[in-house]
Amino acid sequence: MPEDDVVATNSKRERSPSFPYLDLETCIDLMKRLYGAAKMNEVRQADAAEAWDMKPKSGSLLRYVAAMGQFGLIETSGGGDQRRIKISSTGRRILEDDRPGVREELKSEAALKPTMVRGLYLGDGDMPTWGKDRPSDSIAESSLKFDMGFGAEAARRFLTVYDATIKCVIDSEYAKEPIDNAVEEALESGESEPEVKVEPMLSQPQEPAQAVSHPEASETALNDIDYQNAGKGKIKISAVLDAEGLDMLEKKIAAFRMLIN
Repeated sequence: MPEDDVVATNSKRERSPSFPYLDLETCIDLMKRLYGAAKMNEVRQADAAEAWDMKPKSGSLLRYVAAMGQFGLIETSGGGDQRRIKISSTGRRILEDDRPGVREELKSEAALKPTMVRGLYLGDGDMPTWGKDRPSDSIAESSLKFDMGFGAEAARRFLTVYDATIKCVIDSEYAKEPIDNAVEEALESGESEPEVKVEPMLSQPQEPAQAVSHPEASETALNDIDYQNAGKGKIKISAVLDAEGLDMLEKKIAAFRMLIN
């Protein structure tokens, strides 16, 4: 079964190689919102859409779910309108395991699960070894387009996802071990993936956002950055941050800017 990452198409509808549509930290933010609404319970995909202020039939919803599955943050069952989603054990530990260094190690492992990210970070097979010091945008885009079959828009988006995701990688022996990505597939075999033009990360919802009632709404967790589309080129951000949280917010500014634009 092929990986269920997001794909992009060019004018001839030729698919670029598979890769996650969102970076890891953005996927973790979505997981936090799902956890606030459902905890560890399995929910319908439509219910997850409500927690993310999205339409159940939105094409972006499928891409979000696929990206989260590729990083191993969620598990899925069923297909189509009957697909159900729950946070994985790894996802829960990323949210709740407060032992020193554990969360960082789990995020590092999750960052290298997608084949394209891992392959270019480590130089798997015939891929170049980019690590955390990849070539310039122009050289990297050319390599993706002419050596790996990416479309132009998909190449640019992949670089955005790659750059944000590898910030979570901690160099360790784990990074050199092979990963079986089959267990992290987000969509069922035989279902066609949405063929869409690449959109800006965290694109605006297609309907007015509805406030989601969270059981913990009265208590804001430390460094839990919550955001909502406020319309008319505005975004509402609420958080209680320490120094580490400020670093997290700084990393998200570019994605928030793309959202309001």
